[in-house]
Amino acid sequence: MPAIKRETIAKGQRLVQEAGTGWDYQEIRSQFTQQLISGFAPEKVDGAFIAFVKKKVATWP
Repeated sequence: MPAIKRETIAKGQRLVQEAGTGWDYQEIRSQFTQQLISGFAPEKVDGAFIAFVKKKVATWP
C-alpha cells in the first residue's frame, strides 16, 4: 500500500479543521485507506488523498 507523506497528512488535518463541517480526520483517513485496500491505485497517492479530503469536508458527515 502506498505511503502518504507527513506533509500531506498535516495538510489534510488542517483542511479538516479549517472546514469546520464536523468531520473527524481519522474517519476520513480510514475511508481513504479502505479505498486503497479495495484496489484504488492512484498514480499520485498524496494528490488523491488531498482531493479526497477536500471532497469530504465540502459537506457535513
